[in-house]
Amino acid sequence: MKQAFYFLFYKWFPNEKLCIVMSSLAYFLYCVSFYLKKWFQVKKRIVGISPETALSVVTAAHPEPISQPVIQNRRAIPALDASIIVPVYNHLDLLPQTLPAIVQQKTRYSYEVIMVDDGSTDGARDYVREFEGNPRVKVVLQKNMGIAGARNSGLNEAAGKYVMFVDCDDVVHEDIVEVLLDKAYSTGADIVMGAHDLVKQKNGKVTAVRPNVYPQYNLMGYRNGDAIMNYPGLPWCKVYRRKLFEHVRYFPNCLYEDTIIHWLVFRLCRSFVYVPKVLYEHRWYEGNYSHVQQSGRNIRAIERYWLIRKLNAKSKQMGLPEDDAFYTLLLRHLGSFYYFDVSGLEESIVNAMFVLACELAEEYKPRHPVELPFALKQIHESLLTRNIEAWKLACHYQ
Repeated sequence: MKQAFYFLFYKWFPNEKLCIVMSSLAYFLYCVSFYLKKWFQVKKRIVGISPETALSVVTAAHPEPISQPVIQNRRAIPALDASIIVPVYNHLDLLPQTLPAIVQQKTRYSYEVIMVDDGSTDGARDYVREFEGNPRVKVVLQKNMGIAGARNSGLNEAAGKYVMFVDCDDVVHEDIVEVLLDKAYSTGADIVMGAHDLVKQKNGKVTAVRPNVYPQYNLMGYRNGDAIMNYPGLPWCKVYRRKLFEHVRYFPNCLYEDTIIHWLVFRLCRSFVYVPKVLYEHRWYEGNYSHVQQSGRNIRAIERYWLIRKLNAKSKQMGLPEDDAFYTLLLRHLGSFYYFDVSGLEESIVNAMFVLACELAEEYKPRHPVELPFALKQIHESLLTRNIEAWKLACHYQ
């Protein structure tokens, strides 16, 4: 929430130090309101079902999806700086804005554009095929496998030193490749991230543009892990050293598949650089993929729980540590992301999802005190005391 305040103020006063002070003050007042609600409105309520019953409720409502990614790593081409992966599914009306901007970058670096048409049905595939004669473009045509399957197909074809993802309904600036790769090569960073504009649209018209220019100060207060965890795990508007994906792929047939960026890729990263320059326009409108995932009434929101289990298993397989940084990350994903995605479902399902979240927190909590920012501390306490009303309140303040 503190970051939301920061972006709100930054839109009107684009000064990092001023916005940090203003957002910190606003969040302090917000926290005061939290305590007032916690003391005078929230009553303790323990969900009286066992973890076994909770798991059966969740499984009956939406079983764990079969999700086994295929990993095939191509040999890198030394002279190729980057592979830009663009999953395409429909959006024929938007592609003329998106795809040419990617292919016609103003840069001295060499790059390939891997366009993966994921079974489009509105004529988008024919538009993608118009790029087949371009030596910079590789076109992959496949049956519909979802955005995770499309990204995986792109990763399996990628031969550049770095990889980048672009959603087919977004727009990149003409210098995104130049700026991000300049910083990657000059610093040796594994990941370089740029800023983006959140472009809200309704009925095809832009209703608001909010610059998401993150502060380079530890605004979120994360004390475990390095600075990268202060930034979002969005797959786009970043370049990644390709080796980070050597053993990592998106989980097909799952919503929230891009959670792998936080859970696996960020934890593999050894050096990260943020460039506070807007390089990407992310569209937010009714019906787009992100909007549908976060409706709060989609039964597939249960997949967030299944995905966390898959990610924990993959994390163990890769030998990543289950340390304080890992527990902090787990709490982030058992808070507002987890609750608001299922909040509109039947109460029995919400209760069951909460019990399973409590079990995850209990399983992975360190045996020593963990330093946590305010909101995550409240989520931590509510899960360990199994107080669902305190958890719901804490999720509103994350």
